[in-house]
Amino acid sequence: NAKPEHRRADGLAPYVLVHQHSGQVAPEGWILVAEARLQRQVDSACRKRLEAIPQPTQWPDRDADQAATWYRATWQQLEQRFGTAFDASRADWLCAVGLFAQGYRYEQVAAAVGQYSPGLANRKSTPADYVTRTVGKAEIWMELQERDPKLRYADVARELLPLAQQRAAERAEQARYHALEQEMQPKPKQGPERYEGPER
Repeated sequence: NAKPEHRRADGLAPYVLVHQHSGQVAPEGWILVAEARLQRQVDSACRKRLEAIPQPTQWPDRDADQAATWYRATWQQLEQRFGTAFDASRADWLCAVGLFAQGYRYEQVAAAVGQYSPGLANRKSTPADYVTRTVGKAEIWMELQERDPKLRYADVARELLPLAQQRAAERAEQARYHALEQEMQPKPKQGPERYEGPER
């Protein structure tokens, strides 16, 4: 009986359903518990690193048409350069990184990838999730590289997705909070309409 109010920020329930049980003690169960504790510590460390990253609030608004033009041109250049070895997902990643490097905000980069990545709906079964993951990872990578220009991609590649997922969950939570806040705002009272009568 999974109630919506028990869901975590990532949309998952904080419990599991046991489908089968032998009724015996698991002699190596302590290993599973130790691995779970270690994973929680790693997740906590990732979350702390994410929180330490400054949010790019200083980036200016940019023109969406410029982003579209740049995205299409870059995509074509990558296609021509790599020919048969062209990887569309890699091209999306490179374009997202390039747009962040030019100062575009997350929402603008996500819109560009979602709208201008050729054949996205045919390539990916869940395009919105793909865009969130790809753009989120590019955003985190650019922020980490901004803090440490000597940082190598290989050093943080495994951390990018968990950090991007955490950021996406935080954005979703902020959006829900903002929507609730808007709903709770008192509506301006409107007095009864006065009848002025016909003009004379």
